[in-house]
Amino acid sequence: MKLVTFTHENQERIGAVDNLGRVVDLHKAYGSYLRDIETKPAGDPLAAIILGHDMVEFLKRGEKALDAARKALAHMEKTEADADIVIDRAQVRLKSPVPRPGALISAGKNFSDHVAEMASKKGPAAPVAFLKLPGTVIGPEDDIPHPPEVKNLDYEVELAIVIGKPCVDVCAEEALNYVAGYSAFNDISARDVIRGENKTGIHLMGKSFPVSRRWDLIL
Repeated sequence: MKLVTFTHENQERIGAVDNLGRVVDLHKAYGSYLRDIETKPAGDPLAAIILGHDMVEFLKRGEKALDAARKALAHMEKTEADADIVIDRAQVRLKSPVPRPGALISAGKNFSDHVAEMASKKGPAAPVAFLKLPGTVIGPEDDIPHPPEVKNLDYEVELAIVIGKPCVDVCAEEALNYVAGYSAFNDISARDVIRGENKTGIHLMGKSFPVSRRWDLIL
């Protein structure tokens, strides 16, 4: 399933991309399923409760929400859906799949070729992690701003791994049970700012200028 967050008619919605590349409004589609198949007249408010109001809440609801989304998509394949439920891609604006993530934990120096590009030193023996501020996330159709104080703005294509439920001290064998999905990710860095910050051993702003991380289309 390809999940998206999008805006349509100035409203933020959660959706999924169907086999024809159209965007299905999951709240409206599942509300339609509840009314038509399960004969529940209060389909729309029930859909909001089951799916949550945004992608974070949807993912927290786990398999119950995913199962509801699958039923909604299958129902849309079998019915003549309204144009405000199954929407042409050109009519929506895609946002980051998870516009307001709880945390952004990034792996640093995890590609040896990239480490060699940036310095003559070898990569670390153990994983290196750093945080980025959640407010730095923008969508795939948003412009990436260039702060005037930044001289060397850089980009890196990354793989985003979205954790769908709380976890701590998870063993390797169970790790994938906590992964909700994957997405492409464009990590924007202020290289000159990072070099200055690294002199004190900490870098934050070089990776956390406003809207400095662009998240691609689909989860």
